[in-house]
Amino acid sequence: MELETNTNYRKIPRAVMGKLTMEETCLYACLCFKADFISGMSHVLRKTLCAMAGIKKEDTVTKYTNKLQQLGFIEKSNTQDKEKTLATYHVHIPEKDWIRIGEGLLEEEIEPKMKGFLILVKCLCLNNTNHVLYNKTEMAERLNIDRKTFTKYLDKAIASGHITEEEKGYRIWDEFILTDYPKARYYDKAIKENYDAIVNYCKEKGCIPPPYNEKLMQRLVEFRYSLPKEEVGFFDFTEDGRKKYTYYSLEYNLRKHCPSLPERITSLNYFLKALIQIKYYYKYLKEGVFDKKEKMKENRFY
Repeated sequence: MELETNTNYRKIPRAVMGKLTMEETCLYACLCFKADFISGMSHVLRKTLCAMAGIKKEDTVTKYTNKLQQLGFIEKSNTQDKEKTLATYHVHIPEKDWIRIGEGLLEEEIEPKMKGFLILVKCLCLNNTNHVLYNKTEMAERLNIDRKTFTKYLDKAIASGHITEEEKGYRIWDEFILTDYPKARYYDKAIKENYDAIVNYCKEKGCIPPPYNEKLMQRLVEFRYSLPKEEVGFFDFTEDGRKKYTYYSLEYNLRKHCPSLPERITSLNYFLKALIQIKYYYKYLKEGVFDKKEKMKENRFY
């Protein structure tokens, strides 16, 4: 899913945790998807929101949207049209401290409260990951949900495969609870694929992956892994083809240079040091010798 070009996701401010219930969070998500992707404006009917969020009474929608307005998540105004009162909503699109959710979450065959629960748990995750390091008590307290109710929904999520309990903390597996790394400015495709490869390798090794960092990923690509995965896979089995594969393939080099990983990696620098010998990069950066880049690759990076 190309988040930079599609509009089938929305940003949810992390500030909802502890302030909204599961039902209110689900309603808020529905309103976000019924609002314009850029402006946040919406003229959605309460009847439509009831159907989307599994709410029985339209007055409940009014109650929830009033609370959203009081908390500063939206603005709304009412206009009279014949015998009906129509609402106009303006959803505030967060510029920082947000998570992403895909529209498919609202279409999943799970109860609305569970959808809200997954969104709230995502707000507790480490930045740019789907990993939570808190225990049950800490999670319930931070989300302002009583322990019994929280445990009930956590157990349901684990039973359905939406969440797994890890040695330390929990991990969300729902495909529509998205990792929220931002758009990369350079080598977009290679950067995204390489970061995904690092995250997947960490998961395979039972390690909590490092958060996304655009500058470090750009550096990794610029000085070594600049080819998209599909191009790397096209190298033939000649000696030259094998050399190119072992040089450009991040998956190959992860297994070669990082055969084992710690339980948690806090920075992508861990991989830069192992995969491109970053100390040589800093040396050449300090000296300003950029024309020796190819020589660096030949002598230092294999």
